[in-house]
Amino acid sequence: MTKKFIVLEGPDGTGKTTIIERLKEELCPAKFTFVKDPGGTKIGDQIRKILLDKNNRSISDLTELLLFMASRAQLVKEMIEPNLKQRHVISDRFTLSTLTYQAEMAKYGDLAQIVNFGLNRQPDLILLLDAPPHLTRKRIKARDLDRIETKSVSYFEKVRARYFVHCKRYNVKLFDAALPIDNVYSQVFESVAQITKI
Repeated sequence: MTKKFIVLEGPDGTGKTTIIERLKEELCPAKFTFVKDPGGTKIGDQIRKILLDKNNRSISDLTELLLFMASRAQLVKEMIEPNLKQRHVISDRFTLSTLTYQAEMAKYGDLAQIVNFGLNRQPDLILLLDAPPHLTRKRIKARDLDRIETKSVSYFEKVRARYFVHCKRYNVKLFDAALPIDNVYSQVFESVAQITKI
C-alpha cells in the first residue's frame, strides 16, 4: 500500500498538539512518523526559533515567508520523503498554514506556486481543526505566547476565514474543534484510520 502523507492544520488553541500527542501514543511507530512544520530537523528547528521569537517583531513579511519555506524544504528532504518510503507521515502543519497566515504575500505572484516551489510532495489528506478565535484565544491565554500567537483577534478572524476559503480548493476535512477534545480526537483518528487502512 502506498504510504500516506497526512497534515493536521488549524490555529493554536484548537487542540492540534494534544491530538497529535494522542495519535503518537496510539499509532504504531513502525507504521507512522510524526513531523512538525516549521522545524523537525536540526536546521528547521533553528529557523523555527527565529520565526517564533518575540524579539524578532521587526522581521519583514518576505523574510518570514522565505524562512517558513526554507524550513519546510529541509523537512521534506530530510524527513518526509525518506519516511514515506516505509511509513505514513503525519505533519503538524504544512503549506496550507503558509497560504493562510501569509496570504498577503500573494502580492509577489501566485502564492500557491511560490509556497510549493521545489516541493515534490503534497498532502494526501488535510485535517483542519476549526474553532472561533474568541475560544482559541481563551484556551491559550495561560501560555507564554510566541511572536505569532500574540497577534490580534482580528488577525485570527482573517486566518479562520482564509482557512474556510482553502477548504474549497484542497482536499481538506473540517472538524469542529469547539467540541470536547475526546470527540474531536475520535473523529480525527477515524479519518486517519480510514485513509491508512489501519
